[in-house]
Amino acid sequence: MTGNAADDQERLFRALGWLVASSASLELLVFHNMVSRAGVPMTTAKVLMGTDGFDTTLSRLDPLVSATLPKEVERDFKAWCSDARTAMAERGRFVHATWLVPGREGKGLDRLERDRLPVAGIKATATEVKEIEALAQRFDGLSDRLGRMASALRVLAE
Repeated sequence: MTGNAADDQERLFRALGWLVASSASLELLVFHNMVSRAGVPMTTAKVLMGTDGFDTTLSRLDPLVSATLPKEVERDFKAWCSDARTAMAERGRFVHATWLVPGREGKGLDRLERDRLPVAGIKATATEVKEIEALAQRFDGLSDRLGRMASALRVLAE
């Protein structure tokens, strides 16, 4: 961090914006691939999926993948789903946190999170912007992996 609170805050907001945009792109890519794989009209898919979360969407996609894909592709997809679920859980820790700039020691960043029950309270964690940037890069990589799998499926279908 630079030590300048305004610069640190700007860098934090840029990293959070990148994280939010890259994770939202991944969610949309998953939805469109699922609709394409299922062969249902987009309007029908929107009604069926509603506003369910990412994990629920992946869970609904799993039987479709198992029923329609070759086993080696299914294995790759399940590994991808595991990575995507982990990344999405990590995303929540950053996106839903409250941020202190500068941190408790007058420098850096602190991420404030509510502790889960049964212990109520707030936990402060020193955090580096590069952690958020690295997670945003992981989301970009997950989108790339899903795109390659989808391309391979189109080739298999032809």
